[in-house]
Amino acid sequence: MYVRDDMEDQSSVRDSVAALFPQEQTSQVLSIVHRSGHGHHARLISERGPTLLMRLRRCGVSPAFQEIAGHHADSVVLIVDAPHQAGPVSELLLGLGAIRVERFLASSVTSSVLAFDTAVLGERRPRRRTRHEPVR
Repeated sequence: MYVRDDMEDQSSVRDSVAALFPQEQTSQVLSIVHRSGHGHHARLISERGPTLLMRLRRCGVSPAFQEIAGHHADSVVLIVDAPHQAGPVSELLLGLGAIRVERFLASSVTSSVLAFDTAVLGERRPRRRTRHEPVR
C-alpha cells in the first residue's frame, strides 16, 4: 500500500523530500532521479535500527516518517534537497513506487559554499605576490 503524506503546497518552507523505497528498487529509482536532474541533491540512507533513526532525526524528518521507516527492514530512504521543487520531486518519487513520501524542512545547511572556514581556506591558498615583492 502506498501512502501519500500530507504535503500542502509550501515549497519554499518544505524544501526537502524523504521517500521510503523497497531496497530492490534502489538502482532504478536512483537512475531516474539522476536523469531528472536531482541526483546531485540526493542522499541514500540504507542503515537500519538506531543509526537510521538518528540520521533521519538529524535531517529533520518527522517522527511519524521515522517510525514507518524503522518498521520496514527491507527498505531504503532517499532524501532529496529540492528548494522550490519539492512538489514535483514528491510526485516523481510517488510515481516511482515509494512506500511513503514526506516533504520537510531540512534542519541543517549542507552547502560547502556556506560552511567553509575562512582560516583554513587562507592556509590552503598560495600567497599572492605583489609587483614589488621579489621572486624567491
